[in-house]
Amino acid sequence: ISMLAGLICMPVNSVAQVQTGGFVFAGTMRNYLVFLPQHYDGVRTMPVVLNLHGFTLDAQQQLNYSRMNDVADTAGFIVVYPNALNNRWEVSDVGFINALIDTLSRQFSINKDMVYCCGFSLGGVASFELACQLSNKIAAVASVGGPISRAAASGPKADHQMPVLLVHGTADELIPYDGTTQLCSVAQTLEYWVSF
Repeated sequence: ISMLAGLICMPVNSVAQVQTGGFVFAGTMRNYLVFLPQHYDGVRTMPVVLNLHGFTLDAQQQLNYSRMNDVADTAGFIVVYPNALNNRWEVSDVGFINALIDTLSRQFSINKDMVYCCGFSLGGVASFELACQLSNKIAAVASVGGPISRAAASGPKADHQMPVLLVHGTADELIPYDGTTQLCSVAQTLEYWVSF
């Protein structure tokens, strides 16, 4: 399926569906997948969950791996799976996610007070970055296998209390539980948010 400059809008019936969308941001075509749950009618506002993939993965793999669509269909929320450039989230992606939320609010009936972000591995690290730098649009975050980066922990703070969920295993060989030179440990991540 080729990516188009605008969101591909399909008729909305009471059937769950995945749509492809895209727009040019900072001179580069950016794209994403949107899952509309079966009860989406375009009238009632629904919460949105941004679901960020890990390094080397993409939006389609995250959709398949996380299986969040099943939950969204029964709980009644929209899931958006953005693609990072070169499969790697960067600090500059805060602007892309900001523009993506604005785009979604124009295209769909979303509850702008209930925009959440979750991610896996590097997508989880990016979720914490968004919690700090885009808290005016992000209500809460969850990360699986991705602590807060040291740069985010020492940078701008969220402008409201931020509900946080972190799931991380001690046997994680890619992102160690005790952190790295660039990433805080799990304990430091939790302490950062508890203190905040």
